[in-house]
Amino acid sequence: MKELPPPSLFEAKFPPLQNREVVLFVGRINWVKNLDRLIEAFAMVHARRPTTALVLVGPGIDGAQSDLETQAEKLGVKGDLIFTGLLEGEDLKAAYARGQVLALVSQKENFGLVAAEALAAGLSVVISEGVDMARNWESRGPVRRVAPYPEPIAKAILDLLERSTTVGLPDPEARALAERTWGNSHSSVQQLLETFQKIIEDPFSRRAAKGEKTGKNQRHYLSQRPQSPQR
Repeated sequence: MKELPPPSLFEAKFPPLQNREVVLFVGRINWVKNLDRLIEAFAMVHARRPTTALVLVGPGIDGAQSDLETQAEKLGVKGDLIFTGLLEGEDLKAAYARGQVLALVSQKENFGLVAAEALAAGLSVVISEGVDMARNWESRGPVRRVAPYPEPIAKAILDLLERSTTVGLPDPEARALAERTWGNSHSSVQQLLETFQKIIEDPFSRRAAKGEKTGKNQRHYLSQRPQSPQR
C-alpha cells in the first residue's frame, strides 16, 4: 500500500471530488455496516465542513443503496455522497490515495481488514468498538475508536479531518502503526488479507471436496446396484 497512484487518478473517474475532503468507506453496502448512522454522522460533519464528501466503495446488497440515498436526500447531503460500486486492484488503491479518513463503524465486525489497508496507505481511521481487529488499539493519533452512534462518529471524523490538514497525507503515524502491528505495511497486510481469504474459502473447498467424494461414492453405488430387467 505504500506505492499509491496520485489522487488525481480517482478524481478523473469521479470529477465531483475535486477540491473536496473525502471520508471513505470500503465494504459491502448493507445494514450490517451501520451505514445509516454513518450517513447521519456525515450530515453533521458536512454542516461543519461543507467541502466534505462521503465516498462509499463496495457492492450493494439487498437494495440498501437506494434506502441510504433516500436517507441522504432527507438529510440534505445526497449530492455529497458517491457510491462507486466494487473497486479492486489499482482502482481501490486510487480510492485510498484520495481519501482523508476511513470510517468503519459496523455494529459488529470480526476482522475489519480495510482498516489495516487504510493505515498502511497512510489514512487515519474511525473504527467502532464492534470491530474486533481494533480491540487493542488506543484511541489516539491516527485512530479513533468510537461507539457506533452518529454523534461520536461525527466528532471522530471531524478530529481526524483536522489532523489530515495539520499532519498531511499520507499520515506517517498511521503507516508506523501498520508497520508495528503487521511488520512491513505492504507485505504483511497483503499476507493478512490472503490468510483471511483462505479462512473464508477453506470450509467451502472442504465441503466441495466432500460433495465431490460423496458424488463419486453415489455414482459407484448406483453402478453396482442390480439393474431392473428391461421391459
